[in-house]
Amino acid sequence: MGPFQGRLRSFDMPTKPDLHELPRLYLRGFCAQGSSRLWVYRLGMAFHPGHKPYVHNPVLRGLRQVALRRDRYAARDRAGNLHYEYEKRLQQQEHLADEVLGRVRDLRPIDDAGKVTLARYALLTLRRLTSRDTALRGTMPSTGILSPQAEVARELALRGRFSESKAVLNTVAWYATAMGEVELLRESMLQSLPRVEALLLGRRWQFLIRPYDGFFVTCDRPVVFDSRGLRYSSLLFPLSSRVMLEAGVSDPTVRDLSYREVDAAELERLNFLVLYHAQREVYSPSPEEWVHQRWTEIPPEHRPI
Repeated sequence: MGPFQGRLRSFDMPTKPDLHELPRLYLRGFCAQGSSRLWVYRLGMAFHPGHKPYVHNPVLRGLRQVALRRDRYAARDRAGNLHYEYEKRLQQQEHLADEVLGRVRDLRPIDDAGKVTLARYALLTLRRLTSRDTALRGTMPSTGILSPQAEVARELALRGRFSESKAVLNTVAWYATAMGEVELLRESMLQSLPRVEALLLGRRWQFLIRPYDGFFVTCDRPVVFDSRGLRYSSLLFPLSSRVMLEAGVSDPTVRDLSYREVDAAELERLNFLVLYHAQREVYSPSPEEWVHQRWTEIPPEHRPI
C-alpha cells in the first residue's frame, strides 16, 4: 500500500488513468529489444519467468502497466476539490530532459547545458518517488515551514493587521491537516534544489557503457548514492540498459561528460549497487536468474526501508 492510499480512499477518487512513478520514457530505455515491454522482478517471489502477474517472477509487462503510482499524485485544493495538477507539472519538468536523455542513450556528446538538464532530471526522479514521501511524512512541520509562519501571524496581530494575521493562521492550520500535508509534499516535490544541483554540476561526470553481451538494470529507486549522502558519495543513475551515469568520478584525468565501456566485473558491481537500493521492483530487458539471485541474497536488514 502506498503512503497516501488509505487517506485518499476517503476522497472518493474518481476514475483516472494510472500515473507512473517513473516516467515511461525513462522505462522505455530498459525494454526488451524492439518492444515496449520489460521484465519486472518482485521481491519475495521465487524465480519463475512468465507473463502472469503475481504468478511469474519476473513477469513481462507493457510500459503502461509498470511502476504505477498508487495515489496517482492526487491532492485537494483549499475548497476540497480533488485534482491531478501535480502530475501535469511533473511531466512538464521531466520532458525538458527528453532530448538530452536521447542523446546519451545514443552515446552522443552533450554540453554543459545538457549536464544541467540531466542533473535536474535526476533530482526530479528522486523527488517524485513514493519512498521520498514515506520518508518525509509526518516530518514536514518540523522542517521549520510552519513555526515561522505562526510567528509572522503573531507579529501582524500585534501591529493591528488582524485580517492578514488570520490569513496566515488559516494557512498554518491547512498545512496541519492531512490534505495540507499532501499539498506540502507535492509542492516540495516540484521545488528546485540549487545547492544539491550545484554539488552535482561541480563534479566530473562519466557515462558508463555496458559490454556488448551485458545490460544495466534499474529499479523503483534508480538514483543511487550511499548512506553518507550526496555530499560525500558519487551518484549513479542507470539511463538505459546500455548506459549509466556516474556523477563524481574520482580520477582527475577523466574528461567530463565522456563515455567509457566497462568490463563484465564492473558491470556486475554497478548492477549490484542498483539492486541493493531497490525496494519492491527491479526492471530488466531480459529474464535473467542472476538478477533475481543477486537481489534476493541481500540481507533484509540491509535493504532500504
